Amino acid sequence: WPRLKRRRHRQRSRLRPALHWTTSSMTKTALVDLDGMIYACGAIAETVYYTVDGVRFDFKSQANAHCDETGISRDEIEKGVHAEPVSHAINALKLTVDAAVREAECDEQEIYLSPTGKANFRFDIYPDYKANRKNAHKPVHYQALRDFAVKHMGAVIADNVEADDMLTIRANELGIDRWVMITNDKDLQQTPGRHYDWKKKSLHTVSRKDAMVCLYTQVLTGDSIDNIKGCPGIGPAKAREALKDCETDVDMLNACKAAYLKAFDDDEAEAMKELKLNIRLVRMLQERP
Repeated sequence: WPRLKRRRHRQRSRLRPALHWTTSSMTKTALVDLDGMIYACGAIAETVYYTVDGVRFDFKSQANAHCDETGISRDEIEKGVHAEPVSHAINALKLTVDAAVREAECDEQEIYLSPTGKANFRFDIYPDYKANRKNAHKPVHYQALRDFAVKHMGAVIADNVEADDMLTIRANELGIDRWVMITNDKDLQQTPGRHYDWKKKSLHTVSRKDAMVCLYTQVLTGDSIDNIKGCPGIGPAKAREALKDCETDVDMLNACKAAYLKAFDDDEAEAMKELKLNIRLVRMLQERP
């Protein structure tokens, strides 16, 4: 036993300096996309409800069913919101960011927000970008959370680009081993490297091929959330089929070209115009504009 203890002590002594050097020399920055967190933490601090003729329902579907059963027009449904104090939402936001940075094992953090309104280059090239969000509900404390994040958490509002563009730009500037992306935005799966999904609480690595597949899948399918149309007639299943044998960036681009040409009846000018537009809309920027 004494000999075994001495041997283990010598092994630990030899390993300790190397482990210490590795940890201290690999400072990692958490690149935080705050857009989704703002909505989620705002929603935590409020309750949305619906009333019909004085009867309250927790869900719109329940109100619809009540109208259908009683013969009341669905136009009579009124939406209401009960908001908790803003401190509830702010506390949730701070806890969410702190927990994510800690779980991602990062030493530093950079926090980014997208600009509001149409201060985004994508609106310049496609005026209908996000046109389907006009009536989307924003939490009562939405603006208060943004203001707090900028004033007290060091959040930076991206200039003419979105927060996820800034995360990809900073990832390229820092280098592949020096960051972890903290986001639940599927668009950022275009960026190879370490990612932390703050909703699923999972840390995972996106390979270069997975990142390319994510990009070109979106080029084909578009993005209904952002009102990006993609290639006509192509959904997720057809996109997987088109890309299944592709190995390189060029292979995937050629597969997309073929799909667009087929969709536009071999009208090359129209097909390539739509292909280029969709690439510009879905692709995260790699460098500062």
